[in-house]
Amino acid sequence: EYIVEMDACFSQKRRKAPRDPENVHPDTVWLSEAKVKTMEEEVLRRRTQRSRAPPQGAPGPDKDGFEGSLKVPKSALDECKNTFTAADEKRQKASTQLFDDTGIMALNCR
Repeated sequence: EYIVEMDACFSQKRRKAPRDPENVHPDTVWLSEAKVKTMEEEVLRRRTQRSRAPPQGAPGPDKDGFEGSLKVPKSALDECKNTFTAADEKRQKASTQLFDDTGIMALNCR
């Protein structure tokens, strides 16, 4: 069993055509722009809700711990998260004249 994930935000060079040619592979799935817009609105709605207090016994920001059944320290996961610049709205990632701001994620399993 393999799971492959790729963050390609701001690393895909844009073609001169406004849209890529239609994909003809029958097993490829692309989300519609309407579905993406709906998910963006859902994320925004959830971000604006008040965050709940952490459950009792959960490590505070000054304590390291594990998340769920993962055997990787939370501090390592947080550091990994900090390396992704695509989600940072305040940081200019790359020239939008040459690079596309959307990424492609692939999931492959056997």
